[in-house]
Amino acid sequence: MKTKTLLMLAGLFLFLIIIGGCKNNITFSLSQIKQLTVDGDNGEAYFSSDNTHLVFQSKRHGDECDKIYTMTIEGVDLQRLPVTDGAFTCSYYSLDDKIIFFSSTLQDCPDCPEVYKHPNPHKYIWPLRNFEIYSIDKNDKLKKLTHFPGYNAEATVHPLEKKNYFYIFT
Repeated sequence: MKTKTLLMLAGLFLFLIIIGGCKNNITFSLSQIKQLTVDGDNGEAYFSSDNTHLVFQSKRHGDECDKIYTMTIEGVDLQRLPVTDGAFTCSYYSLDDKIIFFSSTLQDCPDCPEVYKHPNPHKYIWPLRNFEIYSIDKNDKLKKLTHFPGYNAEATVHPLEKKNYFYIFT
């Protein structure tokens, strides 16, 4: 009997939250926006834990595929990771900012993988390449973290459990 009553109360509580949320039209706007990149094709930027730096992927300076870059949140001190073979994506800082996690095709060959060109030039297609997840520390020590053919990417760090999580798609 207690379980049924608790479930009914939980359902009622959830219903009230949903109904209450529908009555409040909350709007927000962004202000003090600053564009940090003007060169290249840039994406997936993530903050360091101290919120002073960003890590992101970018295709710039004549690169045929994405590489990993860091910069300050003011948009200065742009630096490319020293490892540049293959294509890169999905970079993320460790909790102490001493390591950067990223995905790359560098294990397959030093060249950029072939890029599929859709007939519609306005259509964006993200290829699920044979990415592996790597880490690189402040001393440029590279470590391969996954050893599984397929799309190993989207690494992130759980802030409380202090564990790394990533996505594998085969």
